[in-house]
Amino acid sequence: MEKVILEGILFESCPLCRGGNTNVIGALANPISSNNIDVRLDISNSSLNLMICNSCKLIYKNYSISDEDEFLLQEKWSKENSSRWSSFSPIRIQKFSEKIKQIIQLEFGKVRCSILDIGAGEGGYLDHLHECERFSLDVNPESSQINSGRGINTMIADICDKSLKPMKRFDVITCFDVFEHLRDPKTAIKNINKLLNKGGILILETGNIESYLPRVFNPCNWWYVDIPEHKIFWSKSSLAFSFELEGLDMFHIEKTVHKGHALLSTRNLRNMVITNCSGIFGSKFRVKNKLKVFFKDHLFVIGRKSI
Repeated sequence: MEKVILEGILFESCPLCRGGNTNVIGALANPISSNNIDVRLDISNSSLNLMICNSCKLIYKNYSISDEDEFLLQEKWSKENSSRWSSFSPIRIQKFSEKIKQIIQLEFGKVRCSILDIGAGEGGYLDHLHECERFSLDVNPESSQINSGRGINTMIADICDKSLKPMKRFDVITCFDVFEHLRDPKTAIKNINKLLNKGGILILETGNIESYLPRVFNPCNWWYVDIPEHKIFWSKSSLAFSFELEGLDMFHIEKTVHKGHALLSTRNLRNMVITNCSGIFGSKFRVKNKLKVFFKDHLFVIGRKSI
């Protein structure tokens, strides 16, 4: 197994509300074994902990990793999955795209609109939204180059950049598998608000720290927390707090499985127990990152910028 050592950057306060009224939930594993890579965080004289902010209810790791280290991990893991959408079947991507179209149709009375996908990777579902004026925003120049070749307008930028200036505003902004990566969610949501037209909508999907597995088996042991690039973990209450900071109206929220996975069947549940759980009679019950079939452990959220 390949070994990687990354430098951790400590959060001095809650990354969302900047408050200091926080508590330790528990210690985090170090190193973390993920996708056949052993990742160790190097934080001198500090332990790795999962924290909760008592003010905004955000749950977060007490450290972050740099953008450079995140790129390094993504590059190594892309050898197994060449894109964030490549492991999904074409039928599943199409169904997900149709869901987005239905939301746009219900909200605006038509599908044709301007849409920005933040953290777009290599395009994915945008390929199916030809009726829309399509844009992607990503920090990775290679992803932007691929999207440009697909006829998608591209922007190379960091949504957490405090100096980000909107060159255009959009009817729809989507963020799938992005909110858990944010090192500065307060700035990111402020920038999203700037990028939205009045009456525009934000559609996002992220992990739910209050779902079954983290609630029953300790959030420190949740597979989603084990992923080194994941920094913050949302619940309905913390998302509502973040939306209210910028005057966004969160008018829809539903529990869902990750867009690339299926619900558990009896057979899948049996296989999960046999192949993915360890330590039932030992130290810890831990659900491994390699688990590919999940409970409804994500949130699908829609918010609107007030007119």
